Amino acid sequence: MSSNPANYQQSPAPAYPNAQHPQYQPPYRQVQQQLPTPHRGLNRTPSPTPSEAKMLGGGRSFDLRESLKPKRENIVFIIFFVLILTVLIVFAALHNKIIDALKPELDWVHNLKDGWLIPLAIIIVLSFPPLFGSEFISVLCGVIYGPGIGFAIAGSGILIGELLNYFTFKYMCKGRSEKLKKTNVRYACLGRVIQEGGLPVAVVARYSIIPSHVTTALFATCGLKLWVFVASAIASLPKNFVSVYIGSTFAADAAGTGSKKSKLINAIVVVVTIFITMFAMRFIDSRINAVKQEVIYERRKARADGQASSSDISLGAMQSQNMRDTSNNV
Repeated sequence: MSSNPANYQQSPAPAYPNAQHPQYQPPYRQVQQQLPTPHRGLNRTPSPTPSEAKMLGGGRSFDLRESLKPKRENIVFIIFFVLILTVLIVFAALHNKIIDALKPELDWVHNLKDGWLIPLAIIIVLSFPPLFGSEFISVLCGVIYGPGIGFAIAGSGILIGELLNYFTFKYMCKGRSEKLKKTNVRYACLGRVIQEGGLPVAVVARYSIIPSHVTTALFATCGLKLWVFVASAIASLPKNFVSVYIGSTFAADAAGTGSKKSKLINAIVVVVTIFITMFAMRFIDSRINAVKQEVIYERRKARADGQASSSDISLGAMQSQNMRDTSNNV
């Protein structure tokens, strides 16, 4: 054999004709599980709810005729409306007899030292919803003390009560208001109008048919600034003076000293108040119609984001479960 490396050749490996080469098997079993296919319409904005569709359909946001229809959702409003209307009709028709029946108690309050604190305290207590009746106490202030002193007492009680009402709802009921905005589209639109309207909208809202203490709760929970609230409350005091003045004319009629001139002034004041209230409601309704498209779209977008978050959580949970199953089979 030659020792030259160039002449060296490696012998071929032996062949095994019946040999089998086993394939490599991993020490674990692969788990194949099909993940849920993402919903194609996940990013699509959901359709409006029935209440939202009704708002978008046009018409008035606060329709008295619609609110008085015998439906389950209108029962509370119908009872409240009938009760207030009955009290007003009875008091207007029988105010002389009512004042005569209350004369001993009214005279006792008038002659009592610091008796003016009694109607003042009652008005403050009635400033918190769902209580009502401060307007009736304002009428009695006019009966007892006349339009001047009576208005000073009623106006002071209303301002103090509204301030306490404002701070109570601002710091204790904001969460409830946010929840109500999510469930009641009208409340959400009204809150947006108040937030963006500032002082003019606040003043007009207090002259509307909405009770003043209800608007105060809405102002507080919608983030209306304190100085705007105080300014609107002071600007709406003439609305409360009407109640006091009507009470003074009732007292004059009961005493037989009422004149045709005072009755004419009383009728004019009532008519003007009705027209101002109607204008205020139309103004608020127009502002609600201006923002309802944006508010309803934001509500639909929020529902879509909530559905997307829920889907992401479900998908993540499924992937985590698959990883756990895979590791358990190692």
